[in-house]
Amino acid sequence: MTSGRRVLIKKTIPLLVIGLLAFILYLYFFVGINEMARVLQTTDLFYYFLAFSAAFLGMVVYSMAWQSLLNLLSIKIAFRKTFLFMWIGTFVDIIIPLESVSGEISRAYLVYKTTNENTGRVVASIVTHRILAMGVTVAGLIISLILLFLEAQSRLIDLFLVIFVALAIIGMIFLISLLIYLSSREKTTQKLLDWVFRFLGFISRGRWKLSQWRSAIQDSLRAYHEGIDMLRKHPKGIIVPVFFSVLAWLSDLLLTFLVFYTLPDARPYISMGSIVVIYSITVAIPIIPLSISAVGLTDTIMAILYNSFGIPGGISGSVTILTRLITFWFKIFVGYFAVHFVGVDILSRRLTESMLPKFPEEKRNSANVG
Repeated sequence: MTSGRRVLIKKTIPLLVIGLLAFILYLYFFVGINEMARVLQTTDLFYYFLAFSAAFLGMVVYSMAWQSLLNLLSIKIAFRKTFLFMWIGTFVDIIIPLESVSGEISRAYLVYKTTNENTGRVVASIVTHRILAMGVTVAGLIISLILLFLEAQSRLIDLFLVIFVALAIIGMIFLISLLIYLSSREKTTQKLLDWVFRFLGFISRGRWKLSQWRSAIQDSLRAYHEGIDMLRKHPKGIIVPVFFSVLAWLSDLLLTFLVFYTLPDARPYISMGSIVVIYSITVAIPIIPLSISAVGLTDTIMAILYNSFGIPGGISGSVTILTRLITFWFKIFVGYFAVHFVGVDILSRRLTESMLPKFPEEKRNSANVG
C-alpha cells in the first residue's frame, strides 16, 4: 500500500465512522430502531431492483452528456471509457472531497492519458459538464422553493427550510456565474494566474522552479479557452448535453419515487412536493465539504426532512437508509471496481503532477491508460 493511500485511509475512515455514528444515534433516539426494522422487513425487492436500475440509468445518461461535449470538442474517446471514467470520478468525489484530487481532476487525467489531448480542452468539457449539472440542480431547487410555498397553504412552512433552499440557489447561481465569467475572460484568468505565481515566487524566495510550471499551465489555460470558444460557437450542440443532464436529474428523482414504492407502508406518503424538495436539497448538501460526501450529515438531514413532511420516523429512516445504500454505497462499490478495472492508482498524490502537460522529452515516454 502506498503512503498516499495510508494517508487517505487515516483521513477518511475516522470521518466515515463519526458520520455513521451520528446517524445511528439519531435513529436510536429520535426514530426508533425497532419500528424501522419492522418497516424494512416489508421491503419489496422488485421495486428496489428498479431503484438500482434508475441509479445506473442516471450514470449512463450523465456520461452521455459528457460524451456529447467531448464530441463537440473533437476529443475522440469510446463511450465505454467515458462511462468508466464517470464512475471513477464519482468514486473520488465521494471518498476524498477534502483532498486536492477531485472527481473532475481524475476524469481529466484519465482522458488526457487515454487520448493525449491537450489538458485544457479536456478540462473545458468537464467544466461545461459541471455547469450544466449545476444549472439543472438550480432549476430543481427553484421548483423546490415554489413547492414549499405551495405547501404553506396546507401546513405551516418551515422558515429554516426555505432559507436553506434560497441560500443554496444563490450560492450555486453565484458559482455558475463565476465559472462562466472566468471561462469567457482569458485575460482575466491570465492575470489571476500571474498573481498566483507572483505569490508563490514571493513565499518560495526563488527556491521553487516555477517557470516550467507556469509555461505549462498557461498553455493549458489557452487551450481551455479555445475549447470554451468552440462550444460557444456551436450553441445548438449544447442542446444534446442539456437534454441528457435533465434526463440524469429525472432518473435520480425516479430513484427516490421507487424507493418509496419499495416500502408498502411508505406508499401512502408519496408526494411530488416533498420528494422533489428533499431530493434537491440532498443533491446540494455535498457542496458543503463537511465530511465524506457528507455521509451521516446527508442521511440525518434526509430523515429529518421526511419527518418534517409528516412521514413517520420509522418510514423516514427506512427510506433514507435504502436511498443511501444506492446513492452512496452502491456508487462506492462500482467506482472502486472501475478504478481497478482501468488499472490506475487514482488516489495517488502524484496524480496532480501527471495532469500537467508533458514536456517534449517526457511525453515520448508517457503510456496510455486502458
